[in-house]
Amino acid sequence: MNKTILSLVLGIVIGIVCSYFLLDYQSQTIEFINHNGEKSKIVQELDFNFISNTVALMIGASLAVYFTLLWLENKNYR
Repeated sequence: MNKTILSLVLGIVIGIVCSYFLLDYQSQTIEFINHNGEKSKIVQELDFNFISNTVALMIGASLAVYFTLLWLENKNYR
């Protein structure tokens, strides 16, 4: 149980740090202009590709930490 919680926490932290430094997030905005040429509405959108890539990095990092801890545990018992 301790190994699972540790791998999840470390995977989330490592995944967020890696996505911050490795993935280029470019916020997308849509500007609606009314008939006078003035900006009437600005909409901020989420980038779902960025979110899915971040989640994939977190899952991958969690699995890597879990299997590393499992390997170290088995290596120490021999």
